[in-house]
Amino acid sequence: MICRKCLEDKIYPDEFAIGSWKTVCRECYNLYMKHVHREQSNKTYFTNPQKNREKCRRHYYKHIEEYRVRAKTSWAIKSGKILKEPCKICGSDNSQAHHLDYNDPFNIVWLCKAHHKFVHRDDFNILLKRTINEQATN
Repeated sequence: MICRKCLEDKIYPDEFAIGSWKTVCRECYNLYMKHVHREQSNKTYFTNPQKNREKCRRHYYKHIEEYRVRAKTSWAIKSGKILKEPCKICGSDNSQAHHLDYNDPFNIVWLCKAHHKFVHRDDFNILLKRTINEQATN
């Protein structure tokens, strides 16, 4: 096997996949993991897991309605009550559900990941709501 990182021909029975690399040798994998661990060791969830749990709990209770609506939507998709549609903007089949209003859990716009990130900018979200409402009235 030729390692994609060090470009040396090494014989190993196992190959590792990392991100965009297809295969890397064990030594390169270990170096990569040391780098990842070093970068993440400064983060709160490694240095103080209790503080991280409390932070996650506060976030959950602050946004509990949104979590419930997402759970309902996920259940409806899995049970077949809602069918996934292509992205409203580009037509990609790999789409995600975007809720325009959490009070109406089944009012969903289907967007690909790239457009879903873009929609969460406030100015675009207002424009999208106007566009959907205009399409509904026509």
